[in-house]
Amino acid sequence: MSKKLRTFDEKDRKIMMILQNNPKETLNSLSRQVGLSIDSVNKRLKKLTELGILNFKVMINPAAIGYSLVIDTKIKLKNADENIYKQLISYLNQHPQVIELFQVSGSWDISFISIAKDMKHVTDFSNQLKFNFAGYIADLHSVVNIHQFKSEYYDLNAL
Repeated sequence: MSKKLRTFDEKDRKIMMILQNNPKETLNSLSRQVGLSIDSVNKRLKKLTELGILNFKVMINPAAIGYSLVIDTKIKLKNADENIYKQLISYLNQHPQVIELFQVSGSWDISFISIAKDMKHVTDFSNQLKFNFAGYIADLHSVVNIHQFKSEYYDLNAL
């Protein structure tokens, strides 16, 4: 089934905005707030999910499981062919500390977010990366995120 772009109506927008603010909102509450029947809201949610517009997932607080540091790392490659690039992406993708991984444009080639227990954990991971891909990393820049002010939130009324 091909996923087609879909125009949202006001009811869809309102449902999505409510769920962003409270993902545990009940169908009953959603239907009251949006002015639709529970059945209609449920059908809209299923359709938005099938189209890949909504994605329900659990978000884990890394500090609550012993990983108090969240690190944003950028990598600039040198002398890397397609095979090395794929190996690096695979390595990062499979690494348990890496929680987000991106190909980026601009001065950097790869960007990723990782978690760590402490600064030794950060250093060990950074060193592993440098040693495993020696000769292919021109620059590696990491910063520890101190506080998160916003996480994936889409103001559908402003977009």
